[in-house]
Amino acid sequence: MDDTWHHLFGTDFIPHGHCFYWRSDLLMLHAGSDAIIALAYFTIPLALAKLWSERADLGFPWMFKLFATFIVACGATHLMGIWNIWNAHYYLEGAVKLFTAVVSLLTAILIWPLVPRLLAIPSPALLAERNEALYEEMSKRTHAEQQLRTLYESLEQTVASRTNELEQAKLALELQIQTSEQVKQRLQSIFESAPNGMIVVASDGTVLQANSMAHSIFHYDVGELAGKRVEELVPQDSRKTHQNNRQRYTEAPTKRMMGDRRDLSGLCADGTTVPVEIGLNPVDGSSEGEVVASVVDVSERRDYERRIEQRSDALERSNSELKEFAFIASHDLREPLRKIISFSKLLLSKDYGTFNEEGQMFANYVVDAAERMRELLDSLLSYSRVTSRSGQMAPTDMNEIVKDVQSDLQLAIEESQAEFEVAPLIQLTVDPSQVRQLLQNIISNALKYRRPDQSPVIRIYGAQVDSGRYRITIEDNGIGFDNQYAEQIFEVFKRLHGRERYPGTGMGLAICRKIVERHQGLIRAESMAGKGSRFIIELPTHPIQETSHDF
Repeated sequence: MDDTWHHLFGTDFIPHGHCFYWRSDLLMLHAGSDAIIALAYFTIPLALAKLWSERADLGFPWMFKLFATFIVACGATHLMGIWNIWNAHYYLEGAVKLFTAVVSLLTAILIWPLVPRLLAIPSPALLAERNEALYEEMSKRTHAEQQLRTLYESLEQTVASRTNELEQAKLALELQIQTSEQVKQRLQSIFESAPNGMIVVASDGTVLQANSMAHSIFHYDVGELAGKRVEELVPQDSRKTHQNNRQRYTEAPTKRMMGDRRDLSGLCADGTTVPVEIGLNPVDGSSEGEVVASVVDVSERRDYERRIEQRSDALERSNSELKEFAFIASHDLREPLRKIISFSKLLLSKDYGTFNEEGQMFANYVVDAAERMRELLDSLLSYSRVTSRSGQMAPTDMNEIVKDVQSDLQLAIEESQAEFEVAPLIQLTVDPSQVRQLLQNIISNALKYRRPDQSPVIRIYGAQVDSGRYRITIEDNGIGFDNQYAEQIFEVFKRLHGRERYPGTGMGLAICRKIVERHQGLIRAESMAGKGSRFIIELPTHPIQETSHDF
């Protein structure tokens, strides 16, 4: 290995420049010429690479690569000639020339088999001659094609004219068929999707067609009704009458609406009967006197009507019981309470003996409980009379109602030193006595649930909600309540405070809600503990008048 390296790169020889006596002009001549030749050799493979990359269809790729290798090797020999002018690496130069000789010989050997294939490629002159002959042949063929096209166009026009006529006739016929089919499908779809049972009956009573709803009503499988006699769908005891009625109808068929007869029954496949309503419609233009019968199963409606009647009876009984309760509450229950209170007070008067301290306390308990019971009965009676003894509604000036309430509560207003801020209100159609009670209950609550360190201030104002409703708002600066109880305060006997501090039965706001509901309105409350309360009442300007009941 060391010997090979020494032979290739050893410096035992004299550089080639000694042969030129190191004359600069001679050195530059040889070195420059070899450099230009080497540069030219190295650029030729680049041109071959570009040619091959853009024209890969030329073929012979190995020849391009071998020829490029040969040219690069030739360029390398010229570089070695320049190198050895100043160096003495003649073995290396000989190795490069040997490689170049091998590649040159291989290229010379392999190029000869390609010569026949390259000679087989047509010359440009031959290609031009052949193209000319082909052009003449194409011209003749084009002329023949034009003649054929002329004949074909003439024939095509004739055929197209006739075809157009046939096509128009075909389209007209297809349109008629399509329209007829669409009408048929539409009618079939309507017939099948009808919410009622639909049965087509011939003049002799034969069922020609029935939809799925009709099969469902009479408990038949789909398709079983076709071909049956219509009398088979009528209970046995009504068939003779039905047949006579059908014959008379066939003689003079007219449209008959549903509900003309409400006592009809149908016979189902399983032998049960079903209440039905039937409407009849003669088919116009039918040569067989066909009639379309619309059948509706009214079982659910009959059950619903029966339930309504039962509920009406129950409501009547409930009203009677309420009337009886109101009578008992106003007479029978109040009379014993009156006696209990009267005789208990007589016992406390000491005219019939004296009680010890404990007996005196128990007797006071009896009187307080009896008076409490009387208050509860009076409140409950007032609650029941909101609808049972309501007056007629009439156009009423709401400003006058507010003045009347202030007059009724004059003592409580003076005692609490309450202040009122009342904005003008409009005229509404109401029951004056009940609306007066409504406002009185709310304002009296504002006076009762006031803050001990501040005089009550009550603001009353109104606003039009829309063309048919009016809102009245009543605000106070009282003790208020937690807004989570805004619905519970309207419940019967519902109280948020003890009776020891704030007396009452807990019925006032329940009566208010019932009065507002009787006027087809809404009432709600908004409040915050220690921040006062706001009651919002929405009433229709012209409510629907109702019939009053006197219990």
